[in-house]
Amino acid sequence: MVLCKELDHYHHQRINFIPFSLLNDIPVKNFKGEFTLSVFKSLNLILTGINLSPKERQAYILTAFLLLKYIDGKNTLRELAGKIIKTFNFPEEDTMRYCALAIAALARKNLIISNHGAAN
Repeated sequence: MVLCKELDHYHHQRINFIPFSLLNDIPVKNFKGEFTLSVFKSLNLILTGINLSPKERQAYILTAFLLLKYIDGKNTLRELAGKIIKTFNFPEEDTMRYCALAIAALARKNLIISNHGAAN
């Protein structure tokens, strides 16, 4: 899925595309409980060094929070992002970018794992 519509968006600090294999993957929580301070810190850590406005940072954290809430081991990342888009009427491109960023942060901290059950 290509996320950039303008030439000036193509730079190293912006997610320009998301592989379909990631969009069709089914994330599974790998921790007990709900959104905790340690999970928030893990999500916030990935934002270090990324140039986001305060509004974008807030939207990312909100998207990540909802993503974690919606992860049930049954829905693909694409389906989870769709729920977030419907809930907040966020633009699809931004929501997909924030979801991909959150998935990367959560997987890096081993807070989610892949079900590998989705078809590509």
